[in-house]
Amino acid sequence: LVLYILKERKHKKELGKVRTELGIALDASYMAVWRYNVKKQTFKRLHRNTVPFDGMTKEEMGKQLHSEEMAKYEKFLESLSSGKDKQKNYIFHLNLNGCSEWHEVYAIGIKDGSGKVTHIIGTERDITKEMIQKQEYDKNKQMLEFILKAVRIMPWEYDVETQTLSINDEFLQQFKLRRNSIRLEELLRYTHPADTLLLLQGLSDLTEGTSPLMIIQLRTKDPEKKEYQWFEMQGVAYQRNEDGRVTKIIGLKHDITELKHTEELIRLREKAEESNRLKSTFLANMSHEIRTPLNAIVGFSTLLAETDDKEEREEFSRIIQTNNDMLLHLINDILDMSKIEAGQMDFKYSDVNLNDIFQNLAYTFRFKIKKGVHLFLEMPQESFILHTEKNRLMQVLSNFISNACKYTSEGFITIGYEVDEKEIYFYVTDTGKGIDKEHLPHVFERFAKFDAFVQGTGLGLSICELIIQNLGGEIGVESEVGKGSTFWCTLPLITDPDS
Repeated sequence: LVLYILKERKHKKELGKVRTELGIALDASYMAVWRYNVKKQTFKRLHRNTVPFDGMTKEEMGKQLHSEEMAKYEKFLESLSSGKDKQKNYIFHLNLNGCSEWHEVYAIGIKDGSGKVTHIIGTERDITKEMIQKQEYDKNKQMLEFILKAVRIMPWEYDVETQTLSINDEFLQQFKLRRNSIRLEELLRYTHPADTLLLLQGLSDLTEGTSPLMIIQLRTKDPEKKEYQWFEMQGVAYQRNEDGRVTKIIGLKHDITELKHTEELIRLREKAEESNRLKSTFLANMSHEIRTPLNAIVGFSTLLAETDDKEEREEFSRIIQTNNDMLLHLINDILDMSKIEAGQMDFKYSDVNLNDIFQNLAYTFRFKIKKGVHLFLEMPQESFILHTEKNRLMQVLSNFISNACKYTSEGFITIGYEVDEKEIYFYVTDTGKGIDKEHLPHVFERFAKFDAFVQGTGLGLSICELIIQNLGGEIGVESEVGKGSTFWCTLPLITDPDS
């Protein structure tokens, strides 16, 4: 008997210890424990005070719930009481003393020897703070999704290892995909061919760490549509492995199709305004430049008919011829510009002896340079044969030399060319007045004139630029005020696109 009593005391002591430890664990996790008597339909408190000390009935417990919870409450108890579910958990919305609370319940049915559920043991935890935070989170998430949808921004996530993009529902619907993930190679099929490398390079820069931010603009297309849409994709690396390598990239995709259309409209409007401005400038220049030689031709023609002096007649005839040449040059410039812009200027290619061209140019302009100016010719001893458009090349070089003659009063003018492996370099260097640095970027613009006292349309150099571009070359100028200028152009060794 003594041994039995000692053994019972030991068991009670151990049981009390377990109960104490269990109570501490439940308190640490803010858990309450109750027991439900299936037959009597009453609740009894086992730990903490979610249930009154003297217990409460099923109906009394139900009154604490919000009305929409009653059906779920009945089903919860019924499924455990009947043994249909061995254990069950649910979050109940309560109304206690006019305040809303949410309690998370885990319960299990206890059976007797016959297998019938007699009691239900449940744990209950107040998760009101968590639920309020969740509601706030859901509200913010819904608001964010609404804002993103309103401004047509779609979030995305890229897994570097699997090369897969995770996308939202709007992205999914837009491209009629079956799942919320898409392989990069599949996305590239919807991307404009000219933009695929841009996307790959952007992702690569983020992965390799060469760029902290990706901002690219590309075109993608719905498979069932013919037209591409413009999108701006932004991305940053946000997850790395233990070695520091980027494993995840997140970003936003923004539909900028309307913005691109607007930019195009603005560009077209600016182009139209610029065209209108150029037209006005053209008319103003032409009216002045054409009127000047016409007035001279008409005036001296009248004087020529009235005078009998031989020297005067010769002088008047020379002036008329000079202005005839000037007027013809103006008209030719206008016609050339119109033909080039309309794509109607013919380029007839042939084999051209460059030494012959430069010798002819030197002979022609030797009589047009000002007194005291020397003309030098620099070229290889062996003539080079270039397959090009002879007349247009001579037009460009003549324009360079003519300008040098106009602005060079002393010193020299040097014309020549050099040949390397890929191209030919043509140049005209003078010791004339030179061009201000602020004017250099505008030298080849239409109607560009930096000396109001020198006649001309301002179209010559602009025409030269168009000709050289059509021949596949480049054109430029180097100049310093007071020291002179060098106008140059290059042509590839094969300039005929059909060669």
